[in-house]
Amino acid sequence: MAPARSHGDNTPENPRNTAPARTPGRCRVTSSNAIWGHVECVMRGTEPWRLRRVQALKPPEGDRRKRATHFTRLMEDLAWRNIANETGCWFFMGAQHPRATSPAIHYTSPKLMDEDLDGAEQLANLWVTLANALCRSRHEDALELVKHAGLIEKEKEALLHECARQSALLQEYQTRYGSLPGPPGESE
Repeated sequence: MAPARSHGDNTPENPRNTAPARTPGRCRVTSSNAIWGHVECVMRGTEPWRLRRVQALKPPEGDRRKRATHFTRLMEDLAWRNIANETGCWFFMGAQHPRATSPAIHYTSPKLMDEDLDGAEQLANLWVTLANALCRSRHEDALELVKHAGLIEKEKEALLHECARQSALLQEYQTRYGSLPGPPGESE
């Protein structure tokens, strides 16, 4: 089931969840004071889970290379924390940057693999297939746009060539037969 969108995030439609520009002193995030809103698309079973943000949502870094580096750093941080071993939970994490050229990242906890290796492998394979399909789709869309732009450029060149041919033909007719008179009622 697709995650339901939570409208508790910081949005112009939801100004009560918008963080103040400057909070004096320390601000404590509580269930009644979700100062930075909620994380979208987090589910607990099939129901949305209103998980409070514990810090302000940072805007994406400007440069594509910086965003990719930041993504890799965050994935490394998540992996080395080893949440599954610290808590004894079943844990699966999958991530892929949309512009990635390397395979999708995924982690399956040892406990999940010990208790259901086939299911864990299916989950990992499903994630990799999904990530590959998404990246391939973006790549195919980009190729289609490049192909379309090439066709438009060829059409433009053909139209410019035809315009030049028509101008030359008009020039030739004017040389042979002189200029045509203007529309009636127009004085010279």
